Amino acid sequence: VGPVNLETPNPMPLTASESKLEKAWVVERDPGILAQLLYNEDGTSKEFSIEYGIYNEAGLYTNVRLGWDAEKGEYVWEPDSVRYVTYRGHRVPVGMRWTKDFAIATGLMLSESQMEEHELDKTAYPHYNYGGTNYYILETGHDYTVEEIPPEGDSSWVTYEFDFVSPVYHPMLVDGKLKSVTFNKENDVITGIKEISASDWLASLKVENTLRGYINLEKVVVDKDGHTLLPEDDTKFAYTVVLENDTDPGPFTSEGSNVPWYGISGLFYHDNDYNYYQAEPNGVGHVTLTDEHGNTFDAICGGEYANIVFPEDVGPVPLTFTVGEETKNILLYG
Repeated sequence: VGPVNLETPNPMPLTASESKLEKAWVVERDPGILAQLLYNEDGTSKEFSIEYGIYNEAGLYTNVRLGWDAEKGEYVWEPDSVRYVTYRGHRVPVGMRWTKDFAIATGLMLSESQMEEHELDKTAYPHYNYGGTNYYILETGHDYTVEEIPPEGDSSWVTYEFDFVSPVYHPMLVDGKLKSVTFNKENDVITGIKEISASDWLASLKVENTLRGYINLEKVVVDKDGHTLLPEDDTKFAYTVVLENDTDPGPFTSEGSNVPWYGISGLFYHDNDYNYYQAEPNGVGHVTLTDEHGNTFDAICGGEYANIVFPEDVGPVPLTFTVGEETKNILLYG
């Protein structure tokens, strides 16, 4: 802790403390999903473990591995978090939390009364006011974050089924008690104290993998009267569904933006650019087109369809129609 000697003239007692990494699995709704990740179908363990990197501003500080313990031959859970579930007919233990202790370098901060009690030079250290008390920073310490390190050759697994959020912790000994301190900074220079954790110990660097939910989308297609449901068939076409975040960054990504839907037999058609139309016969060689916005057009059939009544299953049919002053020539696919 730098040039400070806390042994003289008045020693400072330090509270007993530890640093640990805790992984909490938020799967209370369905622990069986976690069992599927951890166990084979015959009930034997997959020996699943996850490596974490703990980082500060200088880079990687240390690594911690949680989960399967090869020496013990079992998953190491916090005892009070273990429950048994049935997976593929086998009763297997599943817990909610993995934890592991590790050493961490902390900062050191004393209140003005403690500086005076230990007869330390207050002019030698920067100080900031928090809650009406002046605190002197004897050792700055570090901001720490946690990242999951994916297995080699599989960089996508972390974000597939679980969301990962790691808070930032700045462990400091504050008057001999381990707390997390948030500093106000400008260009990485401390300008004040924003918050000192209320607890008398730094609970842990806590990483929480939350099982993702699924959004099931159903498209209901009705006739142009807006009420009559239309029968489905297995013709596939696609819509783009955009999921928008209410925060930035938010929980949604661009994954799965092109969602397949089922078409409607004999009623809807599209052109080369996948603009969709409802096409209905309108006499020999003529078709009434209704686009996705409700606009209607009288289209003339060309080629082999020039002199026939527009059938239900066709394509591609050359059509000519006018949009404003523009003449459009498209191929319509049934």
